[in-house]
Amino acid sequence: MINTIGMERTNLFISITVLSISYVIALVSQGYSETSSNQQSSGLVLVPTAPADDRSHIAINVDVLFTYFIGEMFGEVRHQFDYFEPLRTWVLSGDVKWRFKRENARSPALALGALGSSLMTAQGIGPNSPLEFAGEWLGSLYLVGSKSLGNYRVHLGFMWGSIPQILNFLSPDISLDSPNTIFLGFDTRIFGQRRISVEALLPSSDSYLIDLHVDRFLSFDFAFLKIPEGYSVIGFYNFRVGLFPPKKEENHDEGYNLFRQME
Repeated sequence: MINTIGMERTNLFISITVLSISYVIALVSQGYSETSSNQQSSGLVLVPTAPADDRSHIAINVDVLFTYFIGEMFGEVRHQFDYFEPLRTWVLSGDVKWRFKRENARSPALALGALGSSLMTAQGIGPNSPLEFAGEWLGSLYLVGSKSLGNYRVHLGFMWGSIPQILNFLSPDISLDSPNTIFLGFDTRIFGQRRISVEALLPSSDSYLIDLHVDRFLSFDFAFLKIPEGYSVIGFYNFRVGLFPPKKEENHDEGYNLFRQME
């Protein structure tokens, strides 16, 4: 009982700390922008990565993530098929990381970080349904490495904490209490600058989550949820906002001067 209370307090502390730091930096930053397809990202869909933008000398990255799990598109549990089961679960997350090693030709970029999340569920059906705090604060510390291999960028990391318990809210057949998980993923570009990302959160051999995101393909993403006696395909919205370092403004002076010379 004491260990359970201690773990809950630790998760609450990590979550509040990460979200508070994210909020403070958002206030003092000059601006922020959603990570676009032509920028180096500090995360895939839900899991973090080690930033590799060599133009930035700042080793600290702060992001906020908004995720809305719409519902199950289809699934099968114990040979029973389900279709269009609503979930209506919101996850607000803060991601703070320190890239302590840059990538080079022989070794990956490495980063240490903390990820904190709060969960809310919509009561009722419709856009005006009230949100209710799900009573869960989840938090994890992590170590992640990222390496570019040709046109691909691969990522591998390990989390210590309760973030994998998000899976418990996606299916009544999952009851994870393991505090640790491996996560991995890759991203690349297709059709020019369109980015595709695949990631996997692997807390156990019979319960895991695989997410797919393709830029400007559909208005939502897909997730494959493996549960002990079946599976579920889930639709969800997700976007990651980079709060720090702020996006550098493009310098248009050179182009403007060239235009003036042509007049």
